[in-house]
Amino acid sequence: MSSPCEWHGVVCNDEGAITELALEGNGLGGTHSADLVRWLFGLATIKALKRADNQLDAALPPAIRTWISDTCMAGG
Repeated sequence: MSSPCEWHGVVCNDEGAITELALEGNGLGGTHSADLVRWLFGLATIKALKRADNQLDAALPPAIRTWISDTCMAGG
């Protein structure tokens, strides 16, 4: 099984911890599920979620936006 650090759109630091999800323009659609939100809360090292240029319906909860870079939060 491959490391998540090898997956498309996943950026990791030198220690192999996920620091960014670069999902811009991937044709993603729908709403952010509760499972995704719980998973993001479990990633203590993530600092950026890039999700612009998709068709995502819902904004992420405010609590997530306090620790993930707001400059990368443009969804749409």
